[in-house]
Amino acid sequence: MQSKILADWLSNLIVARDLARIIHAAHLLPEGVLHRDIRPPNVMLKNYWTNGNQIDVVVMDFDLSWHVDALEKSIVAKPLGFMAPEQLRQRASESTRSALVDSFGIGMTFFYMLTGVIPVPDQQRHKDWEDVLSRHVRSRRCTAWRSLPYRAARLIQGATQDQQRSRWDFSRILGELEGLIAAHEGDLDSISVDFHCEEIAAHAESMLNYAWDEAKNAAIYRSGGLSIDLTANLPADQIMLVMEWRQTGDENWKLMPKTGAQVMERARPSLERYGWTDAKFDGSYGYMRITAACSPLDGAFNPSQLAKGIDSLVSVMLPKG
Repeated sequence: MQSKILADWLSNLIVARDLARIIHAAHLLPEGVLHRDIRPPNVMLKNYWTNGNQIDVVVMDFDLSWHVDALEKSIVAKPLGFMAPEQLRQRASESTRSALVDSFGIGMTFFYMLTGVIPVPDQQRHKDWEDVLSRHVRSRRCTAWRSLPYRAARLIQGATQDQQRSRWDFSRILGELEGLIAAHEGDLDSISVDFHCEEIAAHAESMLNYAWDEAKNAAIYRSGGLSIDLTANLPADQIMLVMEWRQTGDENWKLMPKTGAQVMERARPSLERYGWTDAKFDGSYGYMRITAACSPLDGAFNPSQLAKGIDSLVSVMLPKG
C-alpha cells in the first residue's frame, strides 16, 4: 500500500478499520494467530484501481506470524519503524508473542497512511514524537468532524506506546476507528458522549490547542487566569462546562465587569441562546466561576453553536487590556 493513495479521511479510516478487523479476527482464532509484521507493503487494496468505491483490504506476508503450538524460532528482519521495540531487542517482561505487537504495527501503518512519513526505528521514543503527530495528523483538517484529527493522533500515540503494557489493545483501536467513521458519516447515535464533548472543544476558538484528559474524559484549556473544562459524563449522557477566571494582576480593571452579578446578567442569556442549560454563577474578589450543561440527547444539540456560547462567555469574563 502506497502513501497518499487514499486522500480523504473517510477512506483512510475505513481501510484502517478493515485492517484492524482482519488482524483482530486472527487473534481470536483458536490458534491465536499474530501477524507481527504489519506495515504498508503487507497490505493490499484489492481492485482499488478498477473500483475505488469498493476497497477490499487484503493482508499478506505472514512470514513473521506466530500461533499457538508454533515452533519457538525467530526470524531476523530489517528493523523498520513499523516493528514494535520488543521485536528489535530483548526487553524484560515483554513478549514478542503478544497481540500488542500488532497494535504497534497498525498504529505506525495508520501514521504512514495519513502522512506519507515512513517511521524510523524507535520513532515513538523521540522527544518530538507528539509534535510530529500534531504537525502531520492534527493539522490535517476534517470538515465533517473537526475533532477527528485530534482523536486519530491520540489513537496512533496510544497504539505505539513504547512500553508494551501501555499500548491500546485491538478492541480499543477497533472501537475508536468505528466511532470515528460513525462521527464522520453523521451517525451520531452510534458515538459516545465524549466524542460530542470533544467536538464542542474543537469548534471553540477560545479553546484552541486544548488538551484531552483521558482519565477525566475532558477537554481542558488553560491560559493565564482562565481555565475551561468540558467534561463528558458518560453514564448521564451529559456534558459539563466549568469556566473559571482568577486574577493574575495584569488585567485592565476599567474594562472588565464590576461584579459577578454583571457577568451573570450578560452571560446567562448568551449561554441559553447557544444551547447551554443549568447555568450557575459564583464569585468573589478576583475570582469567578460559571458552570453549565448540555446533552447530545437534546434535539437542538449543535457543537458549533455550543462552542459559540463558550466563546461568548469568555468575552464577558475575560478582562480586556
